[in-house]
Amino acid sequence: MKKIAIIGGGISGLYFANLLNNEKDFEYKIFEKKDNYNFLEGYGIQLSVNSIKLLNSIGFKNLPASEVSFPTKVNFIQANNSKKICDIDLTQFNDSLNRYTTLKRSTLLKFLFQNIPQEKIKFNSNITKVDNSNGIRISFGDNKNEEFDYLIISDGIFSKTRSLIF
Repeated sequence: MKKIAIIGGGISGLYFANLLNNEKDFEYKIFEKKDNYNFLEGYGIQLSVNSIKLLNSIGFKNLPASEVSFPTKVNFIQANNSKKICDIDLTQFNDSLNRYTTLKRSTLLKFLFQNIPQEKIKFNSNITKVDNSNGIRISFGDNKNEEFDYLIISDGIFSKTRSLIF
């Protein structure tokens, strides 16, 4: 069985873990620097039809309708004078199974998190070093190390993890 380390427990890391849940040849662990998730906070996000197609493959279509919105149009406004520049009809991108969707980021995280076994995610992960000279060895701030066959980096834009690897 191949071991996979997923650095980052945000949307992309949790999505990838959901895909791996059905793969018997892989074992994974998510390393998240936060100490937990706050499913009550979060700003709104927009998901294109392509994103919805991917999410529907792991059950997103079963999310209650009260948790999501399906806008039909987006307006573009010029910031300095509030004049409308144009609008786009979002329904042109929809199909019978997948629609342009908006929801709270925390709602999406909660959906992605619900199918992840608790032992597969390690919160408060402080990664100090990644050595890929002979396999992948990850060192942590508590002086512990773990070894993996594959490394998926899906942490945020402000992360320092990439600098530990490259």
